[in-house]
Amino acid sequence: MIYKFADFVGRRYAYLIVSSLILGVVIGYLMFTPWDIIKDYTTPFYKNVIEYFTPSLPGEILERHTNPLVIIMIAPMGFTITFRSFGGALKDVKGFCFGLAVNLLVGSILCWGLSSVFLSVFMPSTLSNFTLSILPLLQYNPTLFITNFVNQFNNLTQIATGLVLIGTVPAAGMAIVWTGVLDGDVPLAVVISAGTMIIAPFLIPFLMVWLAGAFVTIDAVQMFINLLYTVLLPILGGMLLRQFIGRKRDVGKYLPLCTAVSAISAIFLMFSSINTGVPVLLKNMSLILPLIVSIVLIFPILFFSAYVLSRKLFTFKKTVALTYSSGMKSLPVALGIAATSFKGLVSLPVAVGFVFQMLTAVVFYQLLKRMEQDVENQFKAAEEETVR
Repeated sequence: MIYKFADFVGRRYAYLIVSSLILGVVIGYLMFTPWDIIKDYTTPFYKNVIEYFTPSLPGEILERHTNPLVIIMIAPMGFTITFRSFGGALKDVKGFCFGLAVNLLVGSILCWGLSSVFLSVFMPSTLSNFTLSILPLLQYNPTLFITNFVNQFNNLTQIATGLVLIGTVPAAGMAIVWTGVLDGDVPLAVVISAGTMIIAPFLIPFLMVWLAGAFVTIDAVQMFINLLYTVLLPILGGMLLRQFIGRKRDVGKYLPLCTAVSAISAIFLMFSSINTGVPVLLKNMSLILPLIVSIVLIFPILFFSAYVLSRKLFTFKKTVALTYSSGMKSLPVALGIAATSFKGLVSLPVAVGFVFQMLTAVVFYQLLKRMEQDVENQFKAAEEETVR
């Protein structure tokens, strides 16, 4: 029964992602009431009264259990990684270093650039339109006017921070699957995925302070501590558990179950982010367009950049591994970081990114499949020419 569940999650993961996003939006929309708007224009006392008597969103209930969900999501990922896999890095130092650089550095700088464009293009018009909509407040309650203006400004900077966060997280485990389906260099994809996952807790705080420090205040030490006990320790714990159990029995049959547990935990976190973000977006409709435009651009650019940078330096098989390992980001990890180290709408771009990352992976699968066929045809033609 458990293994049937794991198989179902593996085969229907894309549908589960889309379903959870739709469910989060629908429930958030149906539970949105005029009180959600009124409480933003009243005193803290009445705001607390309104929140006490209105039902909590399911996403808000899940938010209270964020840390356990993140740990449950990350630990099984660690179980799928072996210490031996890091030995593979020594066999292909060039590919491993290239993958790390493109995934963690190029991806981070690229997302920072998009977030900067997002702020420079959308912030002036969004804030000016929002200011006009709440202008009557200035006469009756200047304090509330300033509070709402600051909140809207924070919403924009939080979305920009979420965009940067997408670029800083490690390679997605699903990159290994896509690499295998395309007959790419799977060992290289495994090494990059495992390597970035271990390095990430040490590098992400630095990258976020460097690239997003101008948007929001970031406590790098606290972020590292959060990453330590929600990412690094669960990963190492999962690896050690696999090492221990692997001495006595075959752990291969447990791996699909681990992937399923991680996937379901990520879906809960994603649902929570979308569900709690819907009321904010309904009150600030002008945020929807900039949010979607920014997310749409991220993954095609990441995939294309990784492909262009790697195709002249590596074989086609390695190019496939590097393209997917650099283009696909571990968005579940990003959700965990957003939930434990940030507040507000930081997790919203990450949650929406699940759909666009999946769509981009499918499009590049079709493109690389055709290229693979062309390479095979050229190889066969060369062989026939040699025989003649």
